[in-house]
Amino acid sequence: PHYNWTPVNLGRGGGWVATSIVEQNTPPLTVKVPSTLVLELMTEHRGDVAIGCEVTSPTFSSPAAGNLPAYDDIPFIHASATYDTNSGKTYLSLVNRSVAHSVSVDIEGESYTDPATSYIIRGDSPLSTNDVNQPNHIQIEESTVGSLNPIVITPHTFLVLVLE
Repeated sequence: PHYNWTPVNLGRGGGWVATSIVEQNTPPLTVKVPSTLVLELMTEHRGDVAIGCEVTSPTFSSPAAGNLPAYDDIPFIHASATYDTNSGKTYLSLVNRSVAHSVSVDIEGESYTDPATSYIIRGDSPLSTNDVNQPNHIQIEESTVGSLNPIVITPHTFLVLVLE
């Protein structure tokens, strides 16, 4: 089948819409952009109880841009966690906001059994995305983490750890 694609402006970015289909044997291609992949992970890997997280991290400053003010002391690492009372699993979500630096993270507090499962979303740059020409350029990478301390998070990466 052949699809004709038309660019559309969606406000904060563009997109493509299939405007005509020559044959309807297969559905049009769906492209998951990185934010969609993050939402997918957050939907599949979360518990019913929120856990408070304290983060000590290097910081950076960002200049004012457009209608956004300048910010100082933004932590490279952002963390959130939940606990699933049914499965006994803890889900730890970590974001490395750094454009250029990997950050080593030590998890303190509760004891967890190694190994953990990790799900990572990362690209070549903070602006990396998927499009109709490269629909799988950025994907969710699943792996096993043999040791929890330290966890090295590459620049501009979103990571979910599933801890037992």
